[in-house]
Amino acid sequence: MSLTKTMDGMSYELTGKKKVSNPKPVALKVASEVSTLSLLWLLVKRHKVAILAVGNIVLLLNWMLPQWLEIAKSVL
Repeated sequence: MSLTKTMDGMSYELTGKKKVSNPKPVALKVASEVSTLSLLWLLVKRHKVAILAVGNIVLLLNWMLPQWLEIAKSVL
């Protein structure tokens, strides 16, 4: 069997899948080439739900218990 399939005048070549054995160094290399602003934007886009949840908790605490910062400082 040949490695090419012919269908209606088009030919396709079968290729194998390329899988990165260890993606961490590749991700670090890409991150080192990207600007800081781009990395921050990626973090905000990927974690927007968590950022919104934390903001809502802070707003709720400010409304319900305005002294919550002093209480938190005294506990720590």
